[in-house]
This record gives sequence, C-alpha cells and structure tokens, in this order.
Amino acid sequence: MGNRFQKNTELTAKVFQDALISVWNEKKCYITEITVRDICAAAGSSRTSFYNYYNDKFDLLEDIENMLLDVHMKTFESFLGFEISSYRKGEPFPCIYEMNVHVREMEPYYRALFGPYGVHSFIYKTKNVVKMLVKRKLDHDGIVLKDSVFNLELIASAVVCARQYWLFTNPSLSPLEVSSMIGNYIFGRLYDLRDC
Repeated sequence: MGNRFQKNTELTAKVFQDALISVWNEKKCYITEITVRDICAAAGSSRTSFYNYYNDKFDLLEDIENMLLDVHMKTFESFLGFEISSYRKGEPFPCIYEMNVHVREMEPYYRALFGPYGVHSFIYKTKNVVKMLVKRKLDHDGIVLKDSVFNLELIASAVVCARQYWLFTNPSLSPLEVSSMIGNYIFGRLYDLRDC
C-alpha cells in the first residue's frame, strides 16, 4: 500500500513540475510572474492539491532543481572510474555525454532554468556541483591545478556556458557533439592547468 502511495505522490509531483516548466517556457517570464493558479491550471489540478505537496512555487522550484542536480551527482559517479590521461582530443567525454543525454531528455526544464528568465540560483548550484565533482576527481587522481579555485570556476562556467550555447544557439548539435566540444575545451587543457 505504501509503495502505491509513494508512486502516486511522485506522479502528482511530476505533474506539477511539468506544469511549472510548461508555463514558464510558454509565458517567457520570471518565476515571480507565475502564480500557483497558473501552475494548477496547466496541471489540471486544484490549488488544494498543490498545497498538499508544496508550500509555494519556490518549494516546487527547489524540488525541480534538486531532481536535476541529483542526476548530475549520479552521472558524475562514473567520472571517478574514468582515467583522464586516456582522454583523446575529439572524443566525447563519457560522463559529460551521459549528462548531455539527460539535458536533451529534460530540455524544457533546462531551457526554463538556464534561459534568459531562469534563476541564477540554479546556475550557481550547477556550477558548484560541477566544481565539487571535478575537484573530487582531481583529488582522486592526485592532480593538482595551478590556481585551482580560479580554474575550477573556469571549468564549471565553461560547462554551464556550453549547455546554454547548445540549448539556445545551436540546438541541432547532438549530445555526443556537445560532449566532445566540452571535453576538447576543458579536459583537453587539464594538463596545461596542472601544477607540476
């Protein structure tokens, strides 16, 4: 019985998540201009039902951000087993490719959050996750970067900017092409950034 309730809860939460993203992309406005009524109308649900799951639209937004960032975390787990020295220019970077497949699958979400009316907090959180995971990998492999704080910020910014470029400037690129571009730019330069 509890498993069925959890499944229904997850499905209802997903309906509200999809509704917020749909309204956001349709209205092309800041989240502050979207109302719970707008979200409920798009979800085909009542405000009472919404408030059974969320305190407000920002609680819903946080749920969406956490869901997407959790995928980043899980995808980067494969990064720890990847040997950076085996990377060759022009190849797709494995964990970035997996993440880009996710970005493509969840494109409306990323368009809303990374777009001109998106929230800076998600970009900030995404960059922090990328920095933390890259640092973890470098520590794991015993690689020390020159000016590590600056270079980790540069790497994280490049990942976010590459995704924004892909989503808004050149959406015809495949996840494979984007992962190769990111790999070439960032990880192809890791040896230049190393503190020998």
